[in-house]
Amino acid sequence: MSYEGGSIQEMHVQTVWPSKVSGDVWLMSTKKSQEDVVYPEIDPRLKIKVDDESKDLARSIELPRDMLDVEKELHKSGQPTKTNTARRRAAAQSLCHPPPKPKSRKKRGLTSRSSSSRTHICPSCSWT
Repeated sequence: MSYEGGSIQEMHVQTVWPSKVSGDVWLMSTKKSQEDVVYPEIDPRLKIKVDDESKDLARSIELPRDMLDVEKELHKSGQPTKTNTARRRAAAQSLCHPPPKPKSRKKRGLTSRSSSSRTHICPSCSWT
């Protein structure tokens, strides 16, 4: 594969490697892919100006809210995932949050432990 008359490897050595050595960029590669990804080294003290069109583009991107959807997209593109959200959710549901037990109702009524202090109201009642 060639790029403007030179190979990709030559372009890599000529343009990216000096920037990596000087610390201007990070050079990342994955185990499965032979391609490298170049990330700029961003100093938090620098003020980076971004045009409004780029801001609007970044804000318009819809990301999935559920990790299961993210994992499905990663599997479609061939990227491995470190977590298995479905298995983790099932384990959390069964171990951490068991189903609630029904509460027993308190028994009401007169027992041998209770006493009636209103015996003067109904002297002929059997519960006195």
